[in-house]
Amino acid sequence: MKISTVLIEDEQNALDHLKALLADFCPNIELAGTANSVASGVAILRECNPQLIIADIELPDGTTFDILNQIPDFSFNIIFITAHSEYAIKAFKISAIDYLLKPIDIDELIAATNKAEEQMSHQSLEARIKALLGNLSRADYQDKKIVLTYNHVFHVINITDIIFCQSEVNYTNFYLRDNRQILSSKNVSEFEEMLNEHGFFRANRQYLINVKHIVSFNKTPCGYVSMVNGYEIPVSFRRRDLLVELISKL
Repeated sequence: MKISTVLIEDEQNALDHLKALLADFCPNIELAGTANSVASGVAILRECNPQLIIADIELPDGTTFDILNQIPDFSFNIIFITAHSEYAIKAFKISAIDYLLKPIDIDELIAATNKAEEQMSHQSLEARIKALLGNLSRADYQDKKIVLTYNHVFHVINITDIIFCQSEVNYTNFYLRDNRQILSSKNVSEFEEMLNEHGFFRANRQYLINVKHIVSFNKTPCGYVSMVNGYEIPVSFRRRDLLVELISKL
């Protein structure tokens, strides 16, 4: 399957390099056009309606987000190229949006284009983009969202609604405040990296808990926390002092 693709990049050398990489290593990509600014990006996307765009975020007259805001009902998938801060990269991760760091790694480019081919879903993409834009613009974690994926189904949920995450080998089961459980096809260690700045704590190898949903902490030799949904989760002996320190900051 050939994927009709538009490249958005304002640096000519970088654009030429990206085109060469795609031609040599991504036979599923069919170049439909290029743009080097917000204005030309909006024009070409309206003209050719591609299936995929690969876009640098920073452009001379704005950002790729400005382009998306002018295309009200897009059906293309997106791979961002970024040299953004670690904070921004985490926003991409929790929004389940693909990104490539400069300089572009060939294997990561191949993986991203293959993933885009598998995820040609209009509704899920719009939800992920909205979550990303919100996460980038919000300073307070109370309003931040995370996108959970399993079998090409995407769930957009508020981070504050997560009570805890349970490891299921290579998957993670999320327990939410409304009593839902959502399975994600990422392991719990990946979510620990995404959520450790949002009040989450690795209680043991199996559980990642939201400290703000702890009801009580039993510090007996078989120490455990009681969560708001009634679950009791053991806390490993070596991590109990860290948990006490976190709770004291609430």
